[in-house]
Amino acid sequence: MGTINTVQGPILPEKLGITTMHEHVFADLADIFYTAPQDPELRKYENSPVTMEILGFLRRNPSLTKQNCFINDEILSQKELKYFKDLGGDSIVDVTLEGMRRNLKKLKQVSIKTGLNIIAATGWYLYPTHPSYVEKKNIEELSNIMIQDLTEGIENETEGTENSDIKAGVIGECGCSNPIPYHPQEKKVLQASAIAQSKTGAAFTIHPALIDVEKRIGSVQCAEVYLDLIENHGCDLTKLYLSHADRTCIYPDYHHKLLERGIILGFDCFGKNYYWDVAYVGAGGRSDSERVTGIVNLCKLGFDKQITLAQDCCFKTDLRKYGGFGYSHILRSIIPMLKISGVSNKQINNMLVENPKRLLAF
Repeated sequence: MGTINTVQGPILPEKLGITTMHEHVFADLADIFYTAPQDPELRKYENSPVTMEILGFLRRNPSLTKQNCFINDEILSQKELKYFKDLGGDSIVDVTLEGMRRNLKKLKQVSIKTGLNIIAATGWYLYPTHPSYVEKKNIEELSNIMIQDLTEGIENETEGTENSDIKAGVIGECGCSNPIPYHPQEKKVLQASAIAQSKTGAAFTIHPALIDVEKRIGSVQCAEVYLDLIENHGCDLTKLYLSHADRTCIYPDYHHKLLERGIILGFDCFGKNYYWDVAYVGAGGRSDSERVTGIVNLCKLGFDKQITLAQDCCFKTDLRKYGGFGYSHILRSIIPMLKISGVSNKQINNMLVENPKRLLAF
């Protein structure tokens, strides 16, 4: 079955345990997501700290203040991850990429201090975060960078550093945005990622385009375009998990079409019960109850072997210190909800243990 690359070295799949497949331990998203609100009264919060006074505003627009858009405190990360560890959590996949200010050295230290397996990633996120070399290099060259990150050690070309001793264990989250279904540069990254996946057997995750601002659509359904593209470049679709699939959980027919092609759906936004008013008032806004209902219905149809779970903690307000649910939310609250709704222990084990183990081993 192969082994699984963690920031502390390879482990056997049996050592992976309970895993959340889409998190961020250190990340800076301010340059990507901050947009000055149209309301002049809200613009004054651009550089404000995250406080109770503006928590309600942040639940309507998480990027209202730049301070909410980055997590870089090693001690805080250890504390937040310990809540997950104390409830039986074993591993997390950190899908923070170059251009999002990942910090591999800190990631390894947090893994050592908490006793958690942490899997790092390779690839490139939304095109505004792409280092300049992504535009200049061709598909094959980009693919070779990812293959090297997965097999030899991650190299940070922007900073000109030598290869680290940390190997990536997953490709992505490779981001797609506007124009829907992707920017041309994002398309190139998907093509390169598909080739890297086919040559290594590594897991691959895509951040799909989520919101169509012009059409006022907050749950874009364009993943089949991505699947066609990457399959044509050799990607094994059974090693692909679609991030943020819970954004479309109220469209079961759409999910069924995707699952029939063999991919895994990532229900990875648990706890993000907020809106994205900076796009348009009311954009986004799925609830945990909707996500649970979506999973329950899929499990009834036997799709539990094609679902993974996570919280996508990336803003300060996702963390417990700042009023969020944190990395332990699934274990503390969502698993009990699933059990009450009739999902079996075996199905839960598939989503938390067996599916991640199958995806991440190569």
